[in-house]
Amino acid sequence: MSFATVYNTLEALKRRGGVLELTIDPERKHYDPNTEPHHHLICLKCKKIVDVHKDFKIKIPSDQKQGFKVTGNHIEFYGICPECIKKGGVNMAVFKCESCGATKEGRCKPKKCPKCSETGTMKKEG
Repeated sequence: MSFATVYNTLEALKRRGGVLELTIDPERKHYDPNTEPHHHLICLKCKKIVDVHKDFKIKIPSDQKQGFKVTGNHIEFYGICPECIKKGGVNMAVFKCESCGATKEGRCKPKKCPKCSETGTMKKEG
């Protein structure tokens, strides 16, 4: 089976409400088969994603809504999972874009800058 077939199937499932596309990492697509409202906990090192099934009542002050009628929310919590802590703690490399100066932490060098989207410009600092 080709990758194109897999992604076309995932896109069809997304359109029909069978999966949710998560926008956690701009370099990779993530699909969640759980379409019920829930939040996510994401490991900054290995990118493991864990579902959080708790409702957080967050009210946006009226002066911050800019005319929106809020219909829901999705919260992303970030941290280091127990497996990654065992492997080496919480220290990660910092990469800086040579074009725009944006930085990104991670254990792998990003293929493109998360701010300006240029490829090949992220260099490890330090």
